[in-house]
This record gives sequence, C-alpha cells and structure tokens, in this order.
Amino acid sequence: MSSARALSACALALLLAALPTPAAAQGADAPTAVEATAATLRAWTTEALEGARGPVSLTTEARWPAGSADPDALEARLVGAVREAVEQAGLERTEDAAAAATRLRLRLAVRGGHLDAELSTAVTPRHWLTALLGWGDTRAVRVRRPLDAPARRFVAALPALAPSTVVARTLALPGHGYLALAVVDLDGEGRAELVLLREASVEVLRLVADARGRPRLRLVERQAVPESPRPGVAARRPFGTLVAEDRGALARLRDQSAPFRIRWEGALRLTPADDPCPPGAHPLRDACAVPVDGRDYYASELVARVGQPTPPRAPTSFYARVHAPVLRRDGRREAVEVVVTPRGRLVARTGDRAVGLGGYGAAIGVADADQDGALELLASSERALGEGDALQVLRVREDGGLRSVWREEGLAGSVMVAGAGDLDGDGVPALLAIEERPDETAVLWVVR
Repeated sequence: MSSARALSACALALLLAALPTPAAAQGADAPTAVEATAATLRAWTTEALEGARGPVSLTTEARWPAGSADPDALEARLVGAVREAVEQAGLERTEDAAAAATRLRLRLAVRGGHLDAELSTAVTPRHWLTALLGWGDTRAVRVRRPLDAPARRFVAALPALAPSTVVARTLALPGHGYLALAVVDLDGEGRAELVLLREASVEVLRLVADARGRPRLRLVERQAVPESPRPGVAARRPFGTLVAEDRGALARLRDQSAPFRIRWEGALRLTPADDPCPPGAHPLRDACAVPVDGRDYYASELVARVGQPTPPRAPTSFYARVHAPVLRRDGRREAVEVVVTPRGRLVARTGDRAVGLGGYGAAIGVADADQDGALELLASSERALGEGDALQVLRVREDGGLRSVWREEGLAGSVMVAGAGDLDGDGVPALLAIEERPDETAVLWVVR
C-alpha cells in the first residue's frame, strides 16, 4: 500500500565462531553452513588429538532426507575435514576400530532445516582393568547450522516458490496501527520472537499452537515506548524503523528525537540507546536514512552509521529499503538493494544493474524464502489507504531481473509494513506483511 570435557581457549573460540549466528549479524564474509561445520570439526579434532595415541579410526553415520541430490559429496567434505586434522597430527590411521588406540565417530544428519554434526572421540585405556570397567577417555562436540543455499545443493532442497507451491496464511495480531516489524531471538532460547513497533508501544509475540494444533501468535508482553522530545516538523502519518540486532532490536520513531533499544532481560526492556546516526536520521541495517520534512518517506541520500563507511545513495527516495546479502548456490555472496518509492515504483539493484517496476506501495519484505540462492520480494500494491490492497511475490534473478511468482488480490485492508524472518524455527525465513483492516484489527500474512 502506498503513503563432556572443556576445550582449550583456542578450540572453544573456534567452536563459538562456528555456532549458529542470528541472520541480522551475518556479514558478507560469514562462512557458509558447510564451511563453518567443517572448520569446527577440523579445529575440534586437532584439539582432541593432542597427546593422543595412534592408530586412529573414524566411523561415520549419516542420515539424509530422501531425494537428496548429492549427500555423498557433502559427507565427503565433512569427513575430509576430520581426516585432514588426523593427518596433520601425524597419527597413523586404521579402518579397524577394534585395533585403534583412538576412535573417532562422526554422526551427520539434517533435522528441522539444520545441518547437525556430532563428533566424539574415545581413547582405548592402557590398563586392562580400566578397559574392563569401560573407563575410556571420551569427549564430544555438537554443531548445528541452518541450511543455506550451498548446503541445499547437496541435501534437503526446498521446492522453488511458484503459484502451485506458495503457502500464505494470516494470523491475528493483538492490536492495530503497526509501524515496523522484526524477527529476533530476544531471549536466546533458539526460537525467534516477533517484535512489533507501534506509535506508543512495542509488542513481543511468539508463534504457538492452539488446542487443535493450529498456529497462532501469542502476546508475550507490551510496553510503552520511552518518551523523548519531538524532532520538529511532524510527518503526515507516523512511521519508524526497527533494526534487528543480536538478541535485541534498535527502534526509532519519526516523531521521537531519540532511538531506543529493545531487549529481553527476564522481561521486556526498552531503554534509550546511543544514536548510531546523525541527528534526525533513522538507523537501517547498513546505513542511516533521513526523513523528508513533513513527508512520510526518506531521502535517497544515505548517511553513515557510527564506525561504518559512507554508503552509496539509494536509487531514489523511498518508503522502505532493504539491503540484503544473498548467498548463491555456488557459495558466492552478492548484495541486493531493494526500495519502494513514493511514486509507486519498486527498484531492485544487483551489482551495477537496477531494474524497476511500477504499481507497488510502501511495504517490502526480502528473503531467500526457498533457499535456492535467489531473493524473493513480498510487495504491496499502489492502492491508496482505505481502498484495499494486494500482495505480490517477485523473484530477483541473478542477472538482476524481476519475475512475478505469486499474487493475492482482494485484501480488505491496507499493507504498510512488511519484513521477513524464521518464526517457526525450521531454518527457513518466511515473507511477512501486516494488513491493517477497516475494522481496526490487523493480521500478519506469512508467505512461503
């Protein structure tokens, strides 16, 4: 709409570096799921074999989804990382586990949209009594990484988004008048919450199941936003930004002069934040956006966040902008920038190529929703507030072109807010949009 046993400090650091990272924190140089898993297995094997005796055996157990394209290649890469560490340790290898002084066991599986790896080591005791009692030295490490596009080349490929495969559902929201959304694991328990920004409050919701097993959103907590002086010329409608961080979010309202941080510390906490942007500018993930005085959109000229380089200007002034990294199936990383403009134009810029289409509104959600190495966009229509709306999914091809995938007409309400995130914890992001209905209720559209 328009308007076991402790590791050394070195190995522990490598292990922590390879554990799952919130999507908002993954930079352009972050390792792929396979790279991170292999690095952790290699580092842990090196640590575990310090002072070990040879020969060393390695047994592998793998459970891959039916129909996986090339699971043997993935298994070979992860097994190879362990064998490389054994060779670097200078220890003899044996295929006979019964004859081995040190036994390694690697278990691999795909569960719930994640690549799981467990590597354990057992040392054959030197004394016969210790062996009889089963007192061998054992330790283990577990790694869990969300499947990404390169990993899905080998296993668990998702069906490509198409009119016949798209699933869209709506979930009731507890209020109305929402200005921004973010999907963040606030409490660090491994499942993300939905954080919603309103003009006077912040809401935190979780996806749960009702008594019949149907998904619904449960309100966890609502809290009033911190008051701060108004910055000057008011906009014709309220708007704001919400930027996901590690276990939190940074929020800024157009008619409040100071940003605030959203955290969970046993309860919802909203606290004034050091401003990462120049006065009056709103934080985005990679830059700061400057609202146009008296308008409800941002200027094309972007400014730098504190400690970051000056970003290039956006293709045009915009209602919403997403600068998203995309991980191609071959492991390459590219950045895609998408904006929706006050004139109803959607512009996607990949590298040096910018492609625009007309007929779109103020909301845009961006994610690789089918994990195939190409981004999908969820966009609203250019219909005026109060005149209904439509939602459309488009794919940004690798050459920068835009292709329509799915469209839903006949929305009774207006869509001004969209985003993306993994609400159900299956490792795959969904495209999200909020429809504000004429009866002053709102629903969340979940499209995947």
